[in-house]
Order: sequence, then structure tokens, then C-alpha cells
Amino acid sequence: MTNMNTHMFLRNGLVFGLALLGLMVVSPAHAQEEHEVVGVVADAAGAKLNGAMIVALALPDSVLRKFSLSNGDGSFTLTRLIAGDYVLQVSMVGRQTVRHDITITDGNVNAGTIEVDVLA
Repeated sequence: MTNMNTHMFLRNGLVFGLALLGLMVVSPAHAQEEHEVVGVVADAAGAKLNGAMIVALALPDSVLRKFSLSNGDGSFTLTRLIAGDYVLQVSMVGRQTVRHDITITDGNVNAGTIEVDVLA
């Protein structure tokens, strides 16, 4: 390659790279707003459960979007979810798996207290 061809090749590559980078950057005007889902996991007696797995599965195809574990007071927070329909699934060893449909529209969602029963 001659110096002129090398210069053109590098310049074109740089222009292409910058254009590609520009496409990957999301402007704030086009960014989707993110929300939180909060709640508490408890047993039938109302005792708060530590260590339950909570997952948000996006509908219609049940793709895992977020997951969290309940903490010592049974509370959990799923962050950075965009508006849409989800299945909130709560599971824990020795307990029944619970599923609730939720819809996130224009704000955070409080899922309330989710009761998980002991496996029979």
C-alpha cells in the first residue's frame, strides 16, 4: 500500500468507527425510563423469609430480565426494569414456587407481600 492509500484506509476506518459509535450511544430523549419492583416474601404465618429468589420474566417469551434475593426482613427490590408485562416468580428451597403477573407502566410497582407455602 502506498502512503496515500494507507491514509485513505485509516481515514475511512475512523469515519466508519465514529459513525458506528454514534449509533450505539443512546440519547437521553430516546432512553427508556427504568422502574423498580419492590415487595416482601413471607410464609403463611407472616414470618419474613430471607434468601428467596425473585425473578422478573418478560412476557410473552419469559426472558429473564432481573433477579434478586430477599433480605433478612423479607424485602426485595428489582431495579432497572422498563415498562412492560412480566411474570414475577418467587422460589425458595422447600417452598412452593409462586408466580404473579405484573405490569409496569409509568412508575414503580409495589408487589406487596408474597406468601410462599411449604412444599407438601
